[in-house]
Amino acid sequence: MKHFSILVAILSVLMLCLAPLACSSPEVVVDEPESVKLNIGMTSSPNTLVPMKSEKLIQASLAQLIWEPLVRQLEDGTLEPCLAASWDVSEDKLEYTFYIDPDAAWSDGNPVTAEDVKYSFEVGKRHHGEDLFAQTKKAWAQIDSIEVVEDEQRG
Repeated sequence: MKHFSILVAILSVLMLCLAPLACSSPEVVVDEPESVKLNIGMTSSPNTLVPMKSEKLIQASLAQLIWEPLVRQLEDGTLEPCLAASWDVSEDKLEYTFYIDPDAAWSDGNPVTAEDVKYSFEVGKRHHGEDLFAQTKKAWAQIDSIEVVEDEQRG
């Protein structure tokens, strides 16, 4: 009788351990969602989402998620085209010519123009003296002029 009780106890424990395995459902393949929602916890609201006016790290970080740059630097140091489909650099490395991607568009579908990019750079130049990060101040201060060479309307 004692052996029977031990056997029943062992079988009971074994059944309890294996029971969840019997309840598992078959693997379900789920299609990727069309859009992804990103929630960012913050301790305060940003004063601006305009990257050229960002004075705090959180503002700059949020702005980078919203605004597309001309190019983006990859981890290996190479540049990846974003708004700029391509670019040329003068021999003395002082003049950069960016060619805007003809498919670049604002969220409302209107095309991004060279005038739009010029305006953004002008805003950055105007605000570079304010309380920005030291490296940002230095970068904006190095820009002497911004000129639109050609801004064709795309049809």
